Amino acid sequence: MSATQLFYLLKWEAGTPPMVDDVLVAHLHKMRSWTRELFWFASCNGLDHAWQTNRDVEPDERTLLDPWVFHRLKEATSGLSEHGCRTAIQAIAAAEKRDRSPWMLGDSIEVDFDSDICRRMEIGSSTMSLPAEAFSDEQRERVFDKLQAALAMIDVAAPLAGRLIRNATRTIICRKHSLDILAAETDPNDIGELRILNPQLDRYTVVDLVDTLIHESLHNFFAMYELQHGSFVAYEQSAQLRPVSPWSGNPIPYNAFTHAILIYFALFHFYLKLYRTSAEFDRRRVESLLAKCARGFRLEHLDACLRECGKSPSWLFDLYRVMSDDVRAAYA
Repeated sequence: MSATQLFYLLKWEAGTPPMVDDVLVAHLHKMRSWTRELFWFASCNGLDHAWQTNRDVEPDERTLLDPWVFHRLKEATSGLSEHGCRTAIQAIAAAEKRDRSPWMLGDSIEVDFDSDICRRMEIGSSTMSLPAEAFSDEQRERVFDKLQAALAMIDVAAPLAGRLIRNATRTIICRKHSLDILAAETDPNDIGELRILNPQLDRYTVVDLVDTLIHESLHNFFAMYELQHGSFVAYEQSAQLRPVSPWSGNPIPYNAFTHAILIYFALFHFYLKLYRTSAEFDRRRVESLLAKCARGFRLEHLDACLRECGKSPSWLFDLYRVMSDDVRAAYA
């Protein structure tokens, strides 16, 4: 990864660093390659006649970028088997038949309130481990209006951030539960999916959704990059080796900390840009978020601390140091 491109991308500077689109192009190429491998394996083993019609064309871009198709393709191609191929191609067929959501954000992001995939259960997930409850029509409208307002705010303050969100995120899973909990997350096993818990609540504000869209889409973006080029973390991680995040105060895995540094730098510069616009928003809330984002970079020896915790490419540590200097100068 080009540290120079990454630095200016995460400051949302004018112009488009090539990597914003190149990462998506490479991801699509990977999905096409996996799909061709899948159909080749099925054909060689006489499986396609049993549960797949002969294909003259490859799945379209919308299908290849479907997070659940990615999930099944990744599982299937990690160790080719009849069961894995059957499951993956069934996922492709289902995605091709599935109608587009009536709730389309930014023309390319499907907002999902009630599909079977949306309502699935995942133990250990902060958003998908609670049983899904039905949204009312009024709640769907309210959530979608807030998401539209959030993306519009992003497009005005930093168009490059809006472009990255559209490239990296293709489905927003909206989950409702009666417990008064707010949460958002992504999973590198479901690249392109963004999950939100209880976005219908009033205290999940438009500014909070702005934060969620940028934060979680960057996770998807970095997951795309790492799928192609390998993890930023160059060693086997250990539960005993966890740096304490200066943003949350929690010990977190080193790879998550690596993403956090890049994401909070990006959020800091986004809020600087947002604060200077004429958009209507809670200025005190944005000031609070700016202070939160700056907190970690105001530590004098963040990069030195991380050098002691693990091994990553030297350019990444140099980038941490430059980012810290940049935030401290901007926040002075």
